[in-house]
Amino acid sequence: MSRKFPEGENFGPFLKAWRKEAELTQASLAEETNITTRNISFFENGHSRPSRQMVKRIANALDLNDQAYMELLRAAGYASDNLAVADIDEYKKALDEAITLKLNKQNPLPAMVLNRRYEVTHINQGCKITLDHLFGRPFDDSRLPVSLFDILFNLESAFNYMSTNEASAKFYIQRIHREQFDHPEAEGLIKHYQKRYPQVPTEWWVFQPDYQPSPTTKMQFQSDGKSYEIISVISSLGSPHDLGGNITRLLETFPANKETRAFYQALWDSATRTNNEC
Repeated sequence: MSRKFPEGENFGPFLKAWRKEAELTQASLAEETNITTRNISFFENGHSRPSRQMVKRIANALDLNDQAYMELLRAAGYASDNLAVADIDEYKKALDEAITLKLNKQNPLPAMVLNRRYEVTHINQGCKITLDHLFGRPFDDSRLPVSLFDILFNLESAFNYMSTNEASAKFYIQRIHREQFDHPEAEGLIKHYQKRYPQVPTEWWVFQPDYQPSPTTKMQFQSDGKSYEIISVISSLGSPHDLGGNITRLLETFPANKETRAFYQALWDSATRTNNEC
């Protein structure tokens, strides 16, 4: 199985050709890769694109040789993962530099970095100052990574401050539902978090096929008896062609009005004065 299929202009036709070459049905391939027949159908029809890890699982199930695996990766839009340790270390170094630049640029407004499991791996100083204020105690960032849902759904913390909990929850939960189609790292996350946060209404966790995912969501929160409104924007660092497969997300917060901007600036100025006095 070393020839290159002429119809392999994108992953769907390429996958279908290799599957037929292996004399496997969609159902049998799905069973071999521990996903659903619907997932395989979505891949072949172009309705969904697999993660780099999923491509590897499919290649193993199809018993592809190294050359064919590289072709399958390229068809899915990924660069070769046959890299030396030095290449991987260089990529991680570049990613860390990008994260630092983006987080520092966002100050005094909050920003955080998320991994595939929606765990917070990095926060900027503006985010720490805000969490310190909302929680009424210092946020221990040495505990990172922590689940984003620990921040959103912990009843003793931010859950009490947010007045648009359902919309915020839907923003993240529905993204995870869709990622479960083609990202093995996301499998089981919904059940895991639903079990972990029994205080969250059951209906919030249900998959909604008509929900249109958006890169932004609006949220309101209360502080010192006043209401503020923010816009959260989620984006990826890198691209699908990168070694990291754009699985690193940046979550940035922006004020929706001048009152909210003044709130964040006041927190920043107060914290800065306190640090200068120490």
